[in-house]
Amino acid sequence: MPYNNRVLIIDDDPNILSIFESILSPKKSSAKESTLSLLNDLLSDDITDVDEPEKRIFDVDTASQGEQGYKMVKQAIAEGRPYSVLFSDMRMPPGWDGIKTVREVRNIDPTIEIIIVTAYSDAPVSDIVKQVGFTDRLLYLKKPFDDEEVLQLADSLSMRWNLEIKVKGMVKILEGMIDSFFKLKTAFYMTEEI
Repeated sequence: MPYNNRVLIIDDDPNILSIFESILSPKKSSAKESTLSLLNDLLSDDITDVDEPEKRIFDVDTASQGEQGYKMVKQAIAEGRPYSVLFSDMRMPPGWDGIKTVREVRNIDPTIEIIIVTAYSDAPVSDIVKQVGFTDRLLYLKKPFDDEEVLQLADSLSMRWNLEIKVKGMVKILEGMIDSFFKLKTAFYMTEEI
């Protein structure tokens, strides 16, 4: 499976969805801007230019309600293209709130990494944990958030998701090898006894 950088953002505020998209999947510069930038760099006398590390670009989908996001997660799984990370707002009237959304998503996808986005006026984290009922693969991001926080969370959690999938695949291969070894060993001993 190729590296999974699929992220789903669920929030009822279109401005928040746009902010997440601009952070996680910035628009590519137009060819004209790139050419002008390249020419400017070539003509520049400043030789101290240091290459900045590229930020990871994510494949971002958005949903404006919890139930819609749930259906998108379900469809992604059915297509064999699951999301690695989910950011879900706490309040999304008139539909499902963040707690119901993450509980329902967790029921169909136990591997997805989840970040609940909360405002300071929302319930305390301890109350959210009691209502959600699980704490692994669940983080919290307080509004207002910093762009770098969002990017680091998405990057770290998608990497964690990918590593865990790879480890599970390796374990399955090793278990198969061990099983085959014992079958061969058993067959060998049985032929020696005859």
